[in-house]
Amino acid sequence: MCSTELNITLSESRNCQIIYCKGCRAFSMVYKSCCISFTIAEMDMFRQVLEHLGDDDFRYDLLGQKMAIVRNPGVFIGFCLSREDVGYLISSINESETLFDAFHIIYK
Repeated sequence: MCSTELNITLSESRNCQIIYCKGCRAFSMVYKSCCISFTIAEMDMFRQVLEHLGDDDFRYDLLGQKMAIVRNPGVFIGFCLSREDVGYLISSINESETLFDAFHIIYK
């Protein structure tokens, strides 16, 4: 992520912020205490992973909730997400992609 004057906030709420950096041309998502950077294709793939989580994925009883663990097979870090988290993230990503498309059309 570059300096703040190059950042465009695409989605923001109490638990989530998604920004686009015009300098490095990457998206950064902060959700609760996690931060992830994506290209547009990677963010779309992450959304697709979230959309395809099924009942069997929410099999872990963590912190008193049924959770899914979403992780990259190449690293040993994952996200524990409840169904509510997943829905919230999908909505935030969809909002960000829509605003990014509008920004791209207006300022291209």
